Amino acid sequence: MRMALEIVVVTIILLVVAIVVLMFFANGMRAGVDMTDARNQCITMASASCKSLKVLPPTWFVPTVTVEGKTAPESCDDITEGAYKDCSKFGVTGGGATTGGTTTITTNTQCTTALYTCEASCTAPKTQKGTCDADPAKKACCG
Repeated sequence: MRMALEIVVVTIILLVVAIVVLMFFANGMRAGVDMTDARNQCITMASASCKSLKVLPPTWFVPTVTVEGKTAPESCDDITEGAYKDCSKFGVTGGGATTGGTTTITTNTQCTTALYTCEASCTAPKTQKGTCDADPAKKACCG
């Protein structure tokens, strides 16, 4: 009799644990999506772009992000209320930082016209001034 009671108690405990785990995964995954909003996604995208390419994402000023509750897409610049006009707030200075929507160097022609060189990566004392488009091995415009 005692063994049967222990089996029933263990079974009930296992069922409760299984239900809790299932509820966590069923509701927890949806809650994870709610933790990030359009503003955070824009800032994360800008941070990654600034740190790797030293420019804001090319779609920063283009209305491409659909915000919950709004019918028309908005630009990340609008979503962040214009707080990020260049890469300086991400600790990136110089290089191809975009300022106020101005055009940065994005082609080999622009790079060489400005008397810079296209290289795989910029080494000191050179800094990245933009990007090059023709040779995939030489993507950084250095000067």
